Amino acid sequence: MLAYRPMRYEQMMQAAAAYDVRARRMFGGMGIYTGEKMFAFLLDDEVGFKLAPDHVCEALDIPGAGPMYAA
Repeated sequence: MLAYRPMRYEQMMQAAAAYDVRARRMFGGMGIYTGEKMFAFLLDDEVGFKLAPDHVCEALDIPGAGPMYAA
């Protein structure tokens, strides 16, 4: 069984089609990279983004947003 939703993966890759973006399986989900830097992670039906510390508070104000914790 996949630990990420293929539809979410397809949506992410379509949205990033104009950029140098690729995906790699990681920790049961998919890491989304530009160059060698991971900027997003797909796990189950969730999408997590790696943010600069000064953007975290602003992002948490978005309805439905929350922190992503690694188990």
